[in-house]
Amino acid sequence: MTKKVLLIDDDDGRSSAEFLQALEATRLDLDGVVASTGAEAIALLGSVDCLVAAVSTPSGKALPVLRHAAAHHPRMGRLAVTRFPGLIRHETNHVLRPPYAAERLRRSLLGATLIGDRVTKERIDSL
Repeated sequence: MTKKVLLIDDDDGRSSAEFLQALEATRLDLDGVVASTGAEAIALLGSVDCLVAAVSTPSGKALPVLRHAAAHHPRMGRLAVTRFPGLIRHETNHVLRPPYAAERLRRSLLGATLIGDRVTKERIDSL
């Protein structure tokens, strides 16, 4: 079954195309959806399996969405892509540093999207 991945990007979509290309290159059965605003992302949270938040600044729109997802959708997979992992605390299951390299993204998304399926780290490593 195809899972849906939502991307919210602090950089107003500059990395969205890069993300969608890398998502396709992972060859995972995932559909990417891009939200252009924080409000749009929050509205979509109930219809996706995983949130990818491209966090470039603490005052951007991605971090509040990530925090909202952690508080209101705790079983949802959450992946933060950031050069500043110190900004992220308990709000995410995985942190990935840019750029979106397909294999690194694949492993991170496997971990984030399968969290609710109770897949072990050993199982993720074997994929």
